[in-house]
Amino acid sequence: MKHSARYIANQFIKHGFEKLDRPLTALSVMKLVYLAHAWNLAWYDQPLVEGRFEAWKLGPVHIDLRSATRPYGAEPITELLELGFERVRTDRGARWQRVKAPPLTDEENDTIYSVFDNYARTNPIELAYLTHDEAWRKARRRRNKVLKDPEIQKCYQAKLDREAS
Repeated sequence: MKHSARYIANQFIKHGFEKLDRPLTALSVMKLVYLAHAWNLAWYDQPLVEGRFEAWKLGPVHIDLRSATRPYGAEPITELLELGFERVRTDRGARWQRVKAPPLTDEENDTIYSVFDNYARTNPIELAYLTHDEAWRKARRRRNKVLKDPEIQKCYQAKLDREAS
């Protein structure tokens, strides 16, 4: 199931508070969310994040997540991100309510924990360069700079295959 980028980011932000004794930067969170999406595609053939990533200079960027983390700049993110509101129809008309994120599956949790354990202690700039993968390079050559899930999946599946051999 696809989740909002903010919801997945919040999982990493919480883990940062609990396991690192320090908050993560916006750049780190952005790259961890991309890596979780990429590895989930490779391991389970399922996208993790709804929306799209664009190929920016410092690696893939999810536009909604960028707008949510922009106020922090290069500083650490010190609180969970607002998930936003959605319009809901009722028998009395329409109203706005806070978005309620569906629970993560065991596989999605495994992906998030694995990505966190393997990448969260990496310097944010190094993390950005780690995301300069083949899918990112292809997107940089396109006019709209959008990374495509099949290309991301192929790239990370190839990494799995290299590790297995």
